[in-house]
Amino acid sequence: MVPGQTGPVRLIASDLDGTLLGPDKELSAGTVEALRLIARRDVVVVAATGRSHRTAVGKVARAGVVTWAVCSNGATLYDLTQSRVDHMHTINDAVLDRAMNDLRTHLPGVGFGWESPWGFGLDAQFRALQPAVDEFGDTYRNPPMPSHPAEVIKVLVAHPDLVANELLDQVIPLLPAGVRAACSGAAFVEVSVAGVGKAATVAALCRRLGIDRADVVAFGDQHNDRDLLEWAGTGVAMGNAHPSVHAVADEVTDHHADDGVARYLFERLA
Repeated sequence: MVPGQTGPVRLIASDLDGTLLGPDKELSAGTVEALRLIARRDVVVVAATGRSHRTAVGKVARAGVVTWAVCSNGATLYDLTQSRVDHMHTINDAVLDRAMNDLRTHLPGVGFGWESPWGFGLDAQFRALQPAVDEFGDTYRNPPMPSHPAEVIKVLVAHPDLVANELLDQVIPLLPAGVRAACSGAAFVEVSVAGVGKAATVAALCRRLGIDRADVVAFGDQHNDRDLLEWAGTGVAMGNAHPSVHAVADEVTDHHADDGVARYLFERLA
């Protein structure tokens, strides 16, 4: 039992990059061992990430015990036991057009990338500003697209001068109702459906599984993890976490390079 909780831990939800994954963006042997240990104790293991399911699933498959992946900052729920998308939230096209037009007007030089149910795309400016994005893969071999397709799950916003949280602070007040922005620690900002975040999707999953939020431990390191850490019974910030994440966390564990999540699981839940 984690200090402050009223019952046994029944679910852990962990961010991936900067949290569960090491600096090499892979699960360490120690982390795999820790996840398997708690799974044997009937703890549900959930990945909660800004990544799409296309790359998130491969990152956690090695452990063999992650059963759900909350992806694209909560916009997609992927069932690893069935190898399928359980559900996803796409942005209203009119709202997205307005958001992108407003950002172009008030933040000259912005570029956009996007995730849709069929893959990724980007415009020429985003390609120039972000010459490589980990999960975009072969997208960079294709010609840039002049506009987004229908049914966009998440939009990536890049700027020539502003990055990460500095860019986020400028983007948030420019967005219309219906969308929200978050930062995962990358140079760009991510925009998705309003009301949908890691916390909301993990909460919905917990209701479905009959798990109380008090029995959830969540791990994270960036702005897009804050809502999840605040919602969970115990929110744990990584040693490398952004100060705003430390501010809302109940506890702090070691740096992700030192297997902070694994160490916490061995010490507190083993």
